[in-house]
Amino acid sequence: GLPGIRSVNPTTGINQLRADRQGTATPNDWAQERTEYLTTGYTAKLSDNDTLVIDAGYRQRQQKSQFDYGFGFGDYADTNLTTFSVTPRLIMNRKIANRDVQWIAGIDWYDYDYQSDRADFQRNSNQPVHQLDVQQQSLAFYGQGDIQLTAKTNLTAGVRTQQVRLKARDQFDASASGGAFGSEASPSNQTNRENSFELGLSHQFT
Repeated sequence: GLPGIRSVNPTTGINQLRADRQGTATPNDWAQERTEYLTTGYTAKLSDNDTLVIDAGYRQRQQKSQFDYGFGFGDYADTNLTTFSVTPRLIMNRKIANRDVQWIAGIDWYDYDYQSDRADFQRNSNQPVHQLDVQQQSLAFYGQGDIQLTAKTNLTAGVRTQQVRLKARDQFDASASGGAFGSEASPSNQTNRENSFELGLSHQFT
């Protein structure tokens, strides 16, 4: 079971921290997690001054847990989160007015798939009370320029725009075990966009 409360009472002579430090007061509670991931990258030297970098990733996390509250009440969850990402960027080095300038332009794309079945106990997982389905996509474009004004002073300017789309729904089964006390969550379908800007001046004093 999961770690539980350890009791210490000098009056009654109870000291579970010493007698059974690894014991648990909740032997029916448990949790499991399994994670798989893969990352890959590619770098291409387009010229002496230009470089293309492409990174991609895949990650899947599966979590299962059971909490037994007693008297026939419990909480079981079987959750899977899958993430894909692609993040290409172009790095360009130039000289403008005899000053070194570096430009970076890139894209960040992420796709998230969240699936979670909720029941009262694992034995009833074939008919969950809630089946949660959440889909999220994030797409961002950004650019940054760094100009060397002097040997010790740099000017940095950048911009980033990002859009996030989220769709979520809850399939509720009132006839499932434990469903009499629940209700269905409202579906959600929304799109948000945020812009950010950067302007900075750095100077090396020593």
